[in-house]
Amino acid sequence: MSGAAVWLAFALAGLVTFAQRSLFFWLSESASDRLLPPPVQRALRYVAPAAFAAISAPRVIAAGSSSSDTSFNLLSILAETVVDARFVAALVASLVMWRTGKLPVMLVVGMVVFWVLRALGM
Repeated sequence: MSGAAVWLAFALAGLVTFAQRSLFFWLSESASDRLLPPPVQRALRYVAPAAFAAISAPRVIAAGSSSSDTSFNLLSILAETVVDARFVAALVASLVMWRTGKLPVMLVVGMVVFWVLRALGM
């Protein structure tokens, strides 16, 4: 496949995805129908944090466990996780998010803590 064909495929996939996700807005008859009900709006506030936790938590919690070990020993996984740089950085980032409420600050602080701990050999 040529480079142009790959980019065309990406563009078409993006357009199809956009059309699928915004179809219910296009089909509404008036602007008042475009507003989501208040319970749905309140629930949607938790989508981004839940998705972020679902992506990052498995990597943070099982950071110290070896992939060749097929047995599941929760205590050993937790013991290995507590001394891992990922867990400490995630803990510090969580505290920063709790205190500031600003996602970009949390991401930067978490990554800086992680890089410093990795540089120190943790």
